[in-house]
Amino acid sequence: MFLSTTIPIQLVNWNMERLLNLRFDHERYGLKPKHHPLNAHITINDELPNRIACGTVRVKPGIKSFGEGNSIEFEDGSVVERVDEVLLATGFSFHFNLIEGGKLVTVNENKTDAYKYMFPLATSDHNSLAVIGLIQPIGSIMPISEMQARVYLETFAGGRALPNRDEMKADVVLKREIMRARYVDSRRHTIQVDYANYMHELGDMIGCNPDMKTLWCQKPFLAWKVYFGPCVPYIFRLNGPNSWDGAENAIWDVDYRAIRPTNTKIARSGESKKIN
Repeated sequence: MFLSTTIPIQLVNWNMERLLNLRFDHERYGLKPKHHPLNAHITINDELPNRIACGTVRVKPGIKSFGEGNSIEFEDGSVVERVDEVLLATGFSFHFNLIEGGKLVTVNENKTDAYKYMFPLATSDHNSLAVIGLIQPIGSIMPISEMQARVYLETFAGGRALPNRDEMKADVVLKREIMRARYVDSRRHTIQVDYANYMHELGDMIGCNPDMKTLWCQKPFLAWKVYFGPCVPYIFRLNGPNSWDGAENAIWDVDYRAIRPTNTKIARSGESKKIN
């Protein structure tokens, strides 16, 4: 997370584009967009290059118009006749009309005033309402949703106070400005979060981020694994509220459990064998 917040985004984009094109040349396959990789929500499809190479998928530019006889004209002037089906992958719009007709959680062009994408500013006087999962992460959504639930319960029942309305509003505005500077303008880029950064942001709210100073002093190998390894949910169970005694072993065991389904020959490491 430290490197992601200190390295210029231009350099990260350049390196990611270089690595992606080592896998296959996006321009040759007709897939290179007009923006850089991290300026839009990433789409990952390992099968697509093979489909294009063998001809079962053909890449076309944007649709210009639908013609007669089920034909489609594209922006490059080409026409495809007798089209059976068209799938419009336009994304989705979210709203909360079930909650007092949408008055508590207002949405405008997929933008909503919610602190940390959770707490509606309309309820900032008591914070008894939170939305879980209203995010589009670059990474896994389920650990984030769990962390959001922990934050909500700690503030609702655990006695932890949230900032005042002005501070919450300032955070909402700041996040929109950061998103506007990073992503291409689109309704699909309104609730974007980076997995590791956002998890630590939520963890800081309830005091469950890993205590790296203590780890480096007392368990340097574990500290190395936490700092340079994958940002798994268990690192947020090492200390703080609802900590878990099995978190350390789960961190050591994560590589084994990730590889085991596709490689039954692999054995647990010495640290991982502690797990029953």
